[in-house]
Amino acid sequence: MLVLRTSLTVILLCGTCLLLQSCGQQHAQMGSPLLASPVPDPSPAPFSLDNLTATPFLSPTPDPGVAAKLTAIGGPDATMSAWGTVFARTPTRPPGTPPPTAPPHTPEPLNRPLGIGSPSLGYRPCPCTFANSWIGRLNDKYILVWAGGWDRQPDHGFLMAETENVADGEPSGWSFYDSPVRAGGLTILSANGLRLTIGAGNGQQFVFDASTFTWANP
Repeated sequence: MLVLRTSLTVILLCGTCLLLQSCGQQHAQMGSPLLASPVPDPSPAPFSLDNLTATPFLSPTPDPGVAAKLTAIGGPDATMSAWGTVFARTPTRPPGTPPPTAPPHTPEPLNRPLGIGSPSLGYRPCPCTFANSWIGRLNDKYILVWAGGWDRQPDHGFLMAETENVADGEPSGWSFYDSPVRAGGLTILSANGLRLTIGAGNGQQFVFDASTFTWANP
């Protein structure tokens, strides 16, 4: 009986030792970083433009024969589409070539009729009324003189004058010259070269030198 108890005790002790040894090995395997299975991260990676890579696209060399090829396959509609592709891919001029420039415009010289003429300007430069005008020429300039008077001062006569380039018509701008005395509105009566005889409303006469834009002695 004693021997039987001793044998059972030994068997139980051996079984306990084997069970403890087996549990220790499983625990070591689970805790080892080399044997542990990696756990994937469920969260997506943050978006960044730096992570993007550009893939170059190489367009084919334009082939004018594509129109003829597609004509045989698709008819006129394919031809129009093909030529549209050819024209879109074919530059109109080599890169870096500046566009053509238009030639400079040369204005035609003016050809104004000389002498005493109409008072019409086509517009009203002042609250005044003109009786007539005169155009003369000195070298490369035209001289234009208008004679008249102010609307609100009938006795206040004056001349309005300017010059224009014969080549391009560039004006100097209007200047006003009051009559030596207030004798009514003015009228250009005659011209002797660049000396103008001016008549006033009350019958007086004056001389205006159009070469210097000054009143001269009669």
